[in-house]
Amino acid sequence: LVAKLWWTQLSYIGVVLVPPAWLWFSLHYAGRTRWLTSLTAGLLALEPLAMTALVLTTGSHHLVWTSAAIDPGGSAALLTFEFGPALWAHVAFSYLLLLTGAVVLVPPVVRSLHLHLYQKASILLGVLLPWIAGALQVAGFEPLAGLNALLLALVLSGLAFAWGLLPSRLLEVMPSTDGAIIERMSDGVI
Repeated sequence: LVAKLWWTQLSYIGVVLVPPAWLWFSLHYAGRTRWLTSLTAGLLALEPLAMTALVLTTGSHHLVWTSAAIDPGGSAALLTFEFGPALWAHVAFSYLLLLTGAVVLVPPVVRSLHLHLYQKASILLGVLLPWIAGALQVAGFEPLAGLNALLLALVLSGLAFAWGLLPSRLLEVMPSTDGAIIERMSDGVI
């Protein structure tokens, strides 16, 4: 139990960084660079730093999880938790950042003229997969017992982004440049 808890605590260092990194990526990709300041980075770093500190010290205050045990009924030695208020606050904050990133990212992707259909589909799939998995998890539906569907969805989401973005070097061209180029053209476009 002690070793499993230690690895779980260590994994939170990466877990708490995903929502702020997603929002930063979305703002950057959508061309909303005026929001990408050192102040924004500092504000986005506050919650992950606080949550990491709470996770690492949860044994003394039980704000992240009130109890943890190894599930005796399963075939694998899986941890079960009773979550505390800090974890639910983190989940709410994370979903807010993820939703904001999706809202910022989807419109430029949909209206981008230079994106091929598979690129748009991979980006939208990457945005939607974690939402679907999170909704299923909150509803209590576990398609693969003992496997965190949300973590699997985040991995698949990253693969979808890689499939759509990396081969075409899409990150080097901002979608917002489409509109800016067309607005500055003096000739008609069909």
